[in-house]
Amino acid sequence: MIVCESGVSWLIDDGVRLMPVDAEEWKTLHERFESVLREEGVPYRVLGKEILDLGKRVEVVVDCLRESCRDQRELGEND
Repeated sequence: MIVCESGVSWLIDDGVRLMPVDAEEWKTLHERFESVLREEGVPYRVLGKEILDLGKRVEVVVDCLRESCRDQRELGEND
């Protein structure tokens, strides 16, 4: 799972997603969401707010997918 860091400038209200009312609410929601993911054992990576370039964000996501696929193949080999 890819989680966008709270406070990213490139995430805007599109009328569909839940948008926090301010930076503090955003930070609180982000921290709670990460906590739930950890509690449930869901692997995730945070996409940092410093990555402004769309192409770079795509690279990060593709790299994560490649890692996940590689990890799944390795798990299958150990069965």
